[in-house]
Amino acid sequence: MADYKGIKGFKVQYLSADPSNPIVGQIWYNDTSKNLKFTEFAPASIASGGNLNTTRRGVSGAGTQTAALAFSGYTGTSTTASTESYNGTAWTTVTGLPTAVYNTGATGTQTAALSFGGNLDPGVNSATNLWNGSAWTAGAAPTLAPSGIFEGRGAGTQTATITCGTRTNLPSPANINEFWDGTSWTSTPGLNTFRTSGGTAGNSTSALVYGGEGPTPTIFLSTEEWNGSAWSTQNNKSQGVKYSNQGPVGTVSTALSFGGLTPTSVGSTAVELYDGTSWSTSPVTLPTGKGEMGGAGSSSAALYMGGNSPASVVNTSFEWTGEGPATKTITVS
Repeated sequence: MADYKGIKGFKVQYLSADPSNPIVGQIWYNDTSKNLKFTEFAPASIASGGNLNTTRRGVSGAGTQTAALAFSGYTGTSTTASTESYNGTAWTTVTGLPTAVYNTGATGTQTAALSFGGNLDPGVNSATNLWNGSAWTAGAAPTLAPSGIFEGRGAGTQTATITCGTRTNLPSPANINEFWDGTSWTSTPGLNTFRTSGGTAGNSTSALVYGGEGPTPTIFLSTEEWNGSAWSTQNNKSQGVKYSNQGPVGTVSTALSFGGLTPTSVGSTAVELYDGTSWSTSPVTLPTGKGEMGGAGSSSAALYMGGNSPASVVNTSFEWTGEGPATKTITVS
């Protein structure tokens, strides 16, 4: 009987750990776990993650799929200051925000997150808060909107964030954007199409905002890209949604739009992918439409938590895995 070397011309590799960047079709033996493994091309998928301890919508997220932070939100009856940490399996309640709030802007990581603005109950929040992995501390208020901003979105880190559309506590909404340098806020150019509650991706010098809601109840398809000094209009999404993710997911060349609320305020099940030029609709859809979710991660490994589905507030999480190489264990039964 022919063996693997006779068929392929080389022996199966014995490795102490799985290769960091395996190629499709590669096969090896993991001498530590004592498993024979290979790499195949896997389609995109959505799986259930751990449930939040505090059920809420209008929740904000930061971090990655396996190391995320969820904070703020509206439980259905009141705002919450609750903050939770995710380890890839379960959520743990940690120190809450100084003030109960929802629809906050959010960026950063599980150990260094930024929260700004948001809705109070009642009123509008003017606070900026910084998370150090164990507690929140207060930062400077937004310069151009000292009375507060809400339904804003951000892209970046705890020390360098660009806002991507905010609504102000003024007699009429204002198209205000600002840059956070870790200490204070300064004015930046406004969006070409004034919106709030859009999805975001990227960082403070290369950001993307898509969808969202106008000063009147208008839901947008349009996408805008930030190059560090100005916004430019890009190709439209196929579906217009608001409240798709509160917390940036992906980059300007590989972004993800996940659910959101439709113009009739129904939770969308659609998933769309951005390749730096245009959007495409994934054949994989959400099992249940949700909006007002927190978001974290990348276009290949994202996490979405909480939200409303379609009218009730939920505590569920979804884990998105994009298509690409996947390591599998060979078993014999």
